[in-house]
Amino acid sequence: MRTSAFIVVLAAAFVAGCGDSNNGSTARPDLCSNGAAADGDTCGTGMICRASQCVASKCGDSIIAAGEECDDGNMVDGDGCDSNCKFTCLSSDASRNCSPADACAGKGVCTDAHVCIAGKPLPEGQSCGVGGSNVCEAGVCTSPLCGNGKLDFGEECDDSNKLNLDGCDSTCKHEQSARINSLIQQFAIDDFCQANALGGAITQTARAVIQGTWDQPVGDGSLSVVFKFLGRIDPFGADSTFKLGFVDSVPFRFNPDPDNPGKFLDNYNGANDLDWWYVPDPASVDATETPILQLAGQVTNRHLTAGPGTLTNLGITFALAPAKVTLFHARVDANIGIGIFPLTVAPGTTPPGYLGSDHVDRNLFDFVSSNAGALCADVSVASLASTPIPPLLLGTCTSDSAGAIPEFTADNTLLDVFIAGCDIFGTLAVAPTQPDGSLDQATYAFQFDAETRAVTGCTKNGEPADLAADCLPNATYSSFFKFSSDRVIIKRAPQPPF
Repeated sequence: MRTSAFIVVLAAAFVAGCGDSNNGSTARPDLCSNGAAADGDTCGTGMICRASQCVASKCGDSIIAAGEECDDGNMVDGDGCDSNCKFTCLSSDASRNCSPADACAGKGVCTDAHVCIAGKPLPEGQSCGVGGSNVCEAGVCTSPLCGNGKLDFGEECDDSNKLNLDGCDSTCKHEQSARINSLIQQFAIDDFCQANALGGAITQTARAVIQGTWDQPVGDGSLSVVFKFLGRIDPFGADSTFKLGFVDSVPFRFNPDPDNPGKFLDNYNGANDLDWWYVPDPASVDATETPILQLAGQVTNRHLTAGPGTLTNLGITFALAPAKVTLFHARVDANIGIGIFPLTVAPGTTPPGYLGSDHVDRNLFDFVSSNAGALCADVSVASLASTPIPPLLLGTCTSDSAGAIPEFTADNTLLDVFIAGCDIFGTLAVAPTQPDGSLDQATYAFQFDAETRAVTGCTKNGEPADLAADCLPNATYSSFFKFSSDRVIIKRAPQPPF
């Protein structure tokens, strides 16, 4: 009995005298002092063994205890373990991953020591993101922003806006445009255009004169029919489909001649105007700056065709007089010309070429249009009837060999000339010619007054018909032109300095 009591008392004395304080812990503090536990082992709630003592755990004691990720003993931030004994850089934790996370700003890497190694920022405009579809802007990988005045990934140009018909369209794609820089009226037919009543009416006597009236306005820019390609034309002539838009335009002129009002000292030449600037007529486009007049087109084996379709109130000149004509069944045929890089305008200089502010990709290889084009169409008789007789014909067509009596007056129309015919000094220049087609497949014939030379009536299939309501709207003349064209830039009138 005494032995048992002694053992109990001795055990109590050993526990009380181990020197550890566990603040009432039920753990075995003797595990620390007798070497049964290592430094850092738990010896009570919130307690750990340290130097054989059961003491309270704390950050900075170089022992990684419960709730701590690390403890380097110095409680200094920036060395991989912060003052709260947490890793400063942990790839698996987005809140503590290397900052910045965006490679555009230099995405870092968390090392095994939990220290961030800074990455190298990507250059401005560099492609980034999944598939490289985004770009770096101000250190952030963002979707390309058309209209920001920067040439971002996927853009062909960026002129700081999202407008059409200014050389760079609303999606920051380069606008493909070409202008007719020579227009040659045909007086015969070929396989492409197998009827040509309008050209056939002009005799050998007047052909050179009539052709000159096309050459002059094309050369000085007063006749500028510009094609706008709605859809991409491959510079190597690969097969494609598109819409061929028609835009009435005038060339941009600069350096006015102080000694000759209306004249300019620039080097404009409408017959050779590669990448010259042309200002569109607002009446030829809609609210989105898209050409109103369009023909469906396609390219096959470097061969371009468009139409047939209707071109209403197309602006042209006839015998040096402005005219608006409607063309029915219009067709275009051309070959794709050789591609060339865009011309550029050096700072402080003048067109042709693109401005630096257009931010056009200098590696953009684009086609230059054809030198072998053809246009075949049926001209509305109503268009000719609404066009006053050109002054050139008014003063040239006479009824006697001496040229003393003009055949026409200012009251006559261009239709009167083709229906009544025109003599120049007694030699037939424009043969009296009836329309050779119609919209309703009927045959129309027109009569004129022998004294005034004005059209006064008509027949439909040999029967009298209403001139204004029936004959004029339906009757047509076939026509045939050949043309060449080159690439130009449609721009709103820019203001110097360029």
